[in-house]
Amino acid sequence: MKQFKEPENLAVFTCTHVMRGGDPILTISHEEDDGGWQFLCGNKEHRNKDAMIVALMEIVALDESVNEVADLPLGRRVKRETKNAKWDIMSQ
Repeated sequence: MKQFKEPENLAVFTCTHVMRGGDPILTISHEEDDGGWQFLCGNKEHRNKDAMIVALMEIVALDESVNEVADLPLGRRVKRETKNAKWDIMSQ
């Protein structure tokens, strides 16, 4: 199984819908400018108050399937329709 090369305690962005609301992670982005990661529900309109910063290990513990895209290149995004669907790379 793939694993992230970044440290487990790397700060990553997510949303309250994922961490507190139980929504699945449906969109992941690997930011080109700073190498940051975002793990979002992908189906809600987000406001600033919905943003959370957590450790990468918390995301992996919540949903191990994110490891499938641990080698996602900088500047790319993936999405899926449901928690059990395959990840699809989004066009740039």
